[in-house]
Amino acid sequence: MALTFWHPIPPQTIVLWDAKYRRPGGSYPSLSAAKVKKWWPEIRRALNAPGTTVTGKIAGANFKHVNGALGELNGHAMLVAAGHYSILEPGRTTAGGVDFITYYHGPVSPLDWQIAVESALKQHRVEGRIFRWPGCIVTR
Repeated sequence: MALTFWHPIPPQTIVLWDAKYRRPGGSYPSLSAAKVKKWWPEIRRALNAPGTTVTGKIAGANFKHVNGALGELNGHAMLVAAGHYSILEPGRTTAGGVDFITYYHGPVSPLDWQIAVESALKQHRVEGRIFRWPGCIVTR
């Protein structure tokens, strides 16, 4: 399956992702400076401890949670395969906050992606996006 981006992601941007499973409509809340700043410690923690996610079961018996987990895991994997760097992998589907975080540098890979992420964070280049599963569509 190919990814469809309705709005291109600017290069050198940290992306906070919300994965949705076949839900029409909806949008990611606007990212005020205060909301972005709220996630800086999470981004920094993820950079300092790669592979650490929210612990617990990925999904419970609720079918919506299983579908949500599929959307998050597949969305993350497809974005990484498409050139995004993983900052925070998907965790528990019912955990609060964003579903996962990536960094998109653009067509040319950075020499050190962690330094590139720090630079993007300092320059407030952070956006929220929705990954719609199973259509593999990226919206704002």
